[in-house]
Amino acid sequence: MGKINGRQMVKAALFHGLFPLYYRWCARKPVKNNSLFLEIRYPGLTEDLRLLYEACGKRTGERAEVFCLEAGRDQGLPYIRRCLGAIRRLAVARRVFVDESSNMLSALPVRKETAVVQCWHACGAFKRFGHGLPGGLEEAYYGPYSLVTVSSEEVVDIYRESMRQPAGVVRALGVSRTDRFFDPAFLAAARGRVEKAVPAVRGKRVVLYAPTFRGNVARAQMPEVLDIRFLQKTLPEDCVILYRGHPAVKERVAIPEEAKDFFFDVTDTLLTDDCLCRADACVTDYSSLVFEFALLGKPMVFYVYDLETYDDERGFYYPFRDFAPGPVCKTSEEASEALREALSRKDGTPAAVSAFRKRFMGACDGHATERILMAVEAELEA
Repeated sequence: MGKINGRQMVKAALFHGLFPLYYRWCARKPVKNNSLFLEIRYPGLTEDLRLLYEACGKRTGERAEVFCLEAGRDQGLPYIRRCLGAIRRLAVARRVFVDESSNMLSALPVRKETAVVQCWHACGAFKRFGHGLPGGLEEAYYGPYSLVTVSSEEVVDIYRESMRQPAGVVRALGVSRTDRFFDPAFLAAARGRVEKAVPAVRGKRVVLYAPTFRGNVARAQMPEVLDIRFLQKTLPEDCVILYRGHPAVKERVAIPEEAKDFFFDVTDTLLTDDCLCRADACVTDYSSLVFEFALLGKPMVFYVYDLETYDDERGFYYPFRDFAPGPVCKTSEEASEALREALSRKDGTPAAVSAFRKRFMGACDGHATERILMAVEAELEA
């Protein structure tokens, strides 16, 4: 048996000792008829949970509470104090909503009067995660959940296996935040926000270029970026590119001076959903935003220069070339050609995108938020 180091001892004392004991102590108080939105990583309420947060307040007549754990920001005593603050609230909450896994939450003996709802931050499923990663993952912190909401029946079993959930917990009720893509007012406002932030897009065709990170999220690395100058020379003159990097990547893309009126890095200035609404086409790689973009019925191009390496290291639930609803490219030349063809289309939604949407986003119809809240109440009354 290997030696147990000090870090492991502290972790065991917290997650198998202090946290569950403190929860039981706090749970002596009666549960409140309230809703708690637990943000695991970020310092404020994210767009993933916002529609549910607003709807909960209207449905219950009480203001829903947000607590930010900010996992990964700083460790030691400040993080432990935040965990204890979260536990005090969790122990008396009627409804708890999260959109990521949490080692702290998974350590708690949640009382039966509380419904914990996992509204996973990504739609669909194609990159392996949790217990579905190559070689398995012993510590994947999923649970204890009353309900896990997903975007279609297609992915229910994938989430069940990757999160190791019992039958009936993972349900295709839709993903709350996708409701906004069925709201004409939101779509118009989103396009307006993009044009206000980047006036150069007015009257232009827009390509959203949104790759995901490489490595793990704690040490996220920027991927290889398409050749900006080549794209500027080869794409139509009325075309501009909005680049939205993954928020976990600290590095920013280097934009050639001569391409400053063609290529715009909006990572720090615009939300992904707003960019999706204004884009005429999208270039991505392994990002889950393909699922949301499919709801808008527009063409996609996949720049996956490292496909074999990524597949070996991370793995997919589906063969990538069969899964991708658009051209799969390995060079800037191939991506540019695919984009030119996509931008020249006049026949509406590509058939591959329509089939992809039906398969992976079938439960996302603009009414997911309502269905989720009704399901939560049914769980609590059962």
